[in-house]
Amino acid sequence: CMALQACVKCGDGEKGRAIHASVDRKLRGKGKSELEMNEHVRYSLISFHGHCGDIVEAQRLFDTMHNHHANVIALNCLMSVLLKHDGGMQQRALHLYKSALHTNMFSHLMAIKACIMTKSWAFGKSICDDIRDKYPQQTAIKNALVDFYGSSGDVHMAQSIFDGIQKYKKDKVSVGAMMHALIQNGKYKEALQLYDNAVYGPQSRYIVDKYVDRERDEQDDELSRSNN
Repeated sequence: CMALQACVKCGDGEKGRAIHASVDRKLRGKGKSELEMNEHVRYSLISFHGHCGDIVEAQRLFDTMHNHHANVIALNCLMSVLLKHDGGMQQRALHLYKSALHTNMFSHLMAIKACIMTKSWAFGKSICDDIRDKYPQQTAIKNALVDFYGSSGDVHMAQSIFDGIQKYKKDKVSVGAMMHALIQNGKYKEALQLYDNAVYGPQSRYIVDKYVDRERDEQDDELSRSNN
């Protein structure tokens, strides 16, 4: 599993495929079929093939897994790689999500991202409505909701959710998502004010500054274009 992760990180598709072939040989040597493959190895292979662009093989490994629609880890592995590719892959990720028997927080986060990418606002709102109260303490969920509502044009809802995050729980992603929501909806001055007024714990302030400086540069470009 770790070797396959290393192959993904360094982009060594040939080595990863050789590892997959070795796994198959070992299974055959034990008189087993691919259906009996260790689940964690299968997860790693789905991730490897997907990240290396072989969506067909990643999908096949998922489809041939016993009771795959009930396996949330396999679901998340495949959704993750589908979201990294164009050509309708985001819609396929949403289809997987809709057909899954079990999901978790990470499944929801990826589904929201897919809805943003595909502009599936109605379905995305139904996800947001469903999970908002299920994860009241999860900042990652609230950040995703801010991103979704900002992208869909409902900046007031995005602001309301952002304001509801406790100050000590707001992170660089929270600020970035809210700034992006404001910029997308033409509220450039409000985005700058958010940058100037961001309040964080002293240990995390330097992280926030590094991230938000990039957001501010992008915003300045938007302002420059709007004034031309």
